[in-house]
Amino acid sequence: MKSFNKPSIMFVALSILLPLSVRASQTVRVVEDLGDAQASFTCQKQGATEKLALDIPVIALNDISLGGRQFKSLTLPASDMLFPGETSEEGLPDMPVLSSLLILPDAADPVLSVEYSGFELIEDVDIEPIQSPIPEGSSEIPPFTQNSDFYSQDRYYPENLAEYGEPAILRDIRFSQISIYPVQYNPARRELKVYHDLQVSVSYDYQHVTNPKTTRSSYLSDGFYPIYKSLFANFEELFSNTPVKRGGYLFICKPALVDSLKALVLWKHQKGYTTRIVPTTEIYSGGNPTYSQIFNYLRTAYQTWEIPPEYVNIVGDRDGSFAIPFYPYGSGYVSDNPYSCVDGADYLPDIFVGRMSVDQMQELRKLISKVFYYEKTPRMDDPQHWVRGLCVGYTLFQTARTIPLWARQLELQNGFAQVDTVFASSSTPLLTQYMNAGPGIVFYRGEAGTDGWWGPTYSISDLNAMPNNQQLGILAPIACGMGDFGQECFGEVWIRMGYGPDSLKGGPVFYGTSEHFGHTKWSNPLSIGFFWGIFGQGAYHASAAMVASKMQLYRTFPHANSNGGMVNQYFSTYNILG
Repeated sequence: MKSFNKPSIMFVALSILLPLSVRASQTVRVVEDLGDAQASFTCQKQGATEKLALDIPVIALNDISLGGRQFKSLTLPASDMLFPGETSEEGLPDMPVLSSLLILPDAADPVLSVEYSGFELIEDVDIEPIQSPIPEGSSEIPPFTQNSDFYSQDRYYPENLAEYGEPAILRDIRFSQISIYPVQYNPARRELKVYHDLQVSVSYDYQHVTNPKTTRSSYLSDGFYPIYKSLFANFEELFSNTPVKRGGYLFICKPALVDSLKALVLWKHQKGYTTRIVPTTEIYSGGNPTYSQIFNYLRTAYQTWEIPPEYVNIVGDRDGSFAIPFYPYGSGYVSDNPYSCVDGADYLPDIFVGRMSVDQMQELRKLISKVFYYEKTPRMDDPQHWVRGLCVGYTLFQTARTIPLWARQLELQNGFAQVDTVFASSSTPLLTQYMNAGPGIVFYRGEAGTDGWWGPTYSISDLNAMPNNQQLGILAPIACGMGDFGQECFGEVWIRMGYGPDSLKGGPVFYGTSEHFGHTKWSNPLSIGFFWGIFGQGAYHASAAMVASKMQLYRTFPHANSNGGMVNQYFSTYNILG
């Protein structure tokens, strides 16, 4: 290991390095396990500039075998408001990134400059190349990939020590992801360069503006507030004195359903929301609006109403008597997420959008009853039901076990009395026993389709065989196809099922995907974000937990979260039913 005290070299790119005074050298520790180690990170406002200061006291290097060769995997410690992520370019060195989400002015883009006090070189290191993601549930490892041309180049990667992401808008907040690379790698020399005392100064360019925010409220969204607090490094300094209020709650439905929704709408009003039923004839006089007409209505409401919508519930399936179209994404993915993107030119939600996907009046009545039993008059003869969970995983791949076990531990640390687990590759009566007991939260990681889980097997027919015991819960399977409401799916059955309004089963909420070809690489951050949103961020509304889930994915892959990228696809295909 060699240490250098070296001032920065100036160059023009997304990050600009400026010289600074040199101080005494430091030594970074190299370990196999980071343990509880944290990076030193601060974000402070100095005049018109935000200063991000980062120092890495330790790195982890571990042996890994890929393609019959030995490499090293590199891991860095993170910190509060400094999130670990991946560069995600297949075949290139797997270099970690640490990023922070920084709130921007409504009409200015960031300008970065970087300083550092020195660096150390760690020699004779072969950093692993990023491999193709493993298809969900597959036992086959994709062929080894390595960009040989890149690995022969005598240059340090990533090229810039800091970069900013394209500005995006999350309702009240316009922000950019500031990605910092405190370690660079030269594949030809086989050496790591570890920087000390990185300081990223963020100033603002008001002449060249990307994705400006043009709508501003005098208060912050109550539902988004816990997400803001936990995501944005400079949130408190900018919004600590801004009031937080509940906003508008819209129900979009066919005219025939207006009367049936009035009791539910009254309940939401009693909870503090400004409520409104919007029959489809208000959007389009013929009563069958297109998805573009629905989106334009919501965008106008968001931009012009005194109390803009905070929640929108679409009542009806995508076909049938109560049909309301979904907003297709890409090559035809079933999605409601684009309805929520009413501020700016990005795919981040500005409204919480869910769908009460029902085909019949009786299904709507049962679903409304589930909401009442869950929120207004919860069953208390078995109070342990509310603090009983179930985590299920497919034994075909490792993270389908480790992620549910992590979620289980988080639930137990936050008041759950019992969280059962089932890990299997085929049917097991134990799963039926636990499901019939009515857990408060059910989580599944594994392989699935519209009809249910493939391992351990659990299908729509198993749902239908459950007892009508009024013990209702949230179902959150991060697995392929279970939320594809383009056809009858597992998620729709969960929110619809029951014998009648007073004889119910399943639950009022389902969180899942219409995507049929998911990959573990993208699914795991969604799983982590959903549970951390609930138990770590206080996002107690299901729709808020959904947004927390997606934002975990967003901040994990800064190189893949531009418009039209893979992160955009997962934002669009994961939806709330209920």
